[in-house]
Amino acid sequence: MRVGKKNRLIALSGRAIPFRPDKRGLVEVALRVDALFERGGRLAIAPEGRIHAGERVLLPFDDGAAYFAVRAGVPVVPIAIQGVGWLRFGATVRVRIGEPLPVVPGRASREAVAAMTAATHRALVDLVADGRDREPPGPFGQWLTEAFQDWPEGSRPPIQEP
Repeated sequence: MRVGKKNRLIALSGRAIPFRPDKRGLVEVALRVDALFERGGRLAIAPEGRIHAGERVLLPFDDGAAYFAVRAGVPVVPIAIQGVGWLRFGATVRVRIGEPLPVVPGRASREAVAAMTAATHRALVDLVADGRDREPPGPFGQWLTEAFQDWPEGSRPPIQEP
């Protein structure tokens, strides 16, 4: 949570549960997630695991969100946020909330986690299908947008088509 401007901003909220993509410290993370759910809390996870360009395309999902949902027996609520690829004054940001995806009670087996990951991916593909990519804004909008992006490639990649 110390790498990247967005991660540092999230960490400042005091509500982050740090998770390493290489899955080190997973037991501690799982215990913190369990405690969160026991308190009646909710957990937001971006299953793509990274930022990308494009409003209609989803990257392959990591299985963390599905794993925690299956393990805790809580539904996954797919949420798509569109309109933040480029920031500009007066632009619309659309938040679409899908139907909760129920979890089949039981052990968090590879098969159960894979099935929940696939169901979540399908639900989110449906939510973003009608999105549209906008033209880049003026210089200030481009600067503002890129100030919060940490592109793995070093700079904004081309938009991928669905």
